[in-house]
Amino acid sequence: MATRIYLPSSSGATAISPTSDAGWDSEAVGYNRVIASTSKASTAMTVWNRGDAALHNVPTHLAARQYVYGPIGAQTITGTVKGQVFCSESNLDTDGMYAIVIRVIGSDGTTVRGTLLSALPGALASEYPGTTAGSSEVNRKFPPSTAVTEVITQNGDYIVMEFGHAIFKSGGTERFLRHFFGDDQASDAPEDETDTNRTTLNPWIEFSMTIAGTSSSSSSSSSSSSSSSSSSSLSSSSSSSSSSSSSLSSSSSSSSSSSFSSSSSSSSSSESYGWNTRIEVGDTSAIIVKDTPIVDNTEWGTREERSIQPIQEVVRD
Repeated sequence: MATRIYLPSSSGATAISPTSDAGWDSEAVGYNRVIASTSKASTAMTVWNRGDAALHNVPTHLAARQYVYGPIGAQTITGTVKGQVFCSESNLDTDGMYAIVIRVIGSDGTTVRGTLLSALPGALASEYPGTTAGSSEVNRKFPPSTAVTEVITQNGDYIVMEFGHAIFKSGGTERFLRHFFGDDQASDAPEDETDTNRTTLNPWIEFSMTIAGTSSSSSSSSSSSSSSSSSSSLSSSSSSSSSSSSSLSSSSSSSSSSSFSSSSSSSSSSESYGWNTRIEVGDTSAIIVKDTPIVDNTEWGTREERSIQPIQEVVRD
């Protein structure tokens, strides 16, 4: 599922304040940072009007605002990114168009995990309309759908999106270029470059994949604890089961042995010869029991009865 991120006109302080990417020629006067979110913050639609008098390169890439989204979880970001923002320029000779850099930066605000997109055009295309600020900005693809460079992120990183302009005017009178930011409307800007409903449609940027949020270490710890507890409980249960089994075995064995002894002694005197053959001696006969393993207190085997002479007691002086 795609991840659409909104671009409010203002916010509180961002969690990190990274310096702008080295690819920009300069930062506009009033360059600032704003928190971006997948949820709308209901900030008013506002024109962000920025210029630079020191235009000498052709083109000049001017950073106007930095949006910080996150923190995000550990993942590999791939796929495409696209966006829609209403834009304009103060005069058609400004020759301005979109420029944007998107990076993944660590929670320290300085470690760059990688650059997802560096769109700093070298040739003019889809020029902004020349109008009075805030009067007739026109929808622009910011950027057009573009494949990102794969970046492997770490838990707690941020996606930093720097919106700016590519300006193809070489010096002279200062010119201004504008974005229209905010997120208090019910509908989002369509994917075109003709719509002029700048005050009723939200600007946005969208990744084709789902950008996962941070994983909770406490949840992980809790899960681990729960697993450990279950394991301990299982072990305890197993131990208990083993104990019961042992007790049962002991009880059963003791009971069987006791019962059998009692039975034998009540009917005859018994003498054992090996584990599977014995002779039971009575008053007038002997029973030879051969191959008689005991199973569930039952004797299995052959029985042979023989008569014997009574034993007379001999008394010696």
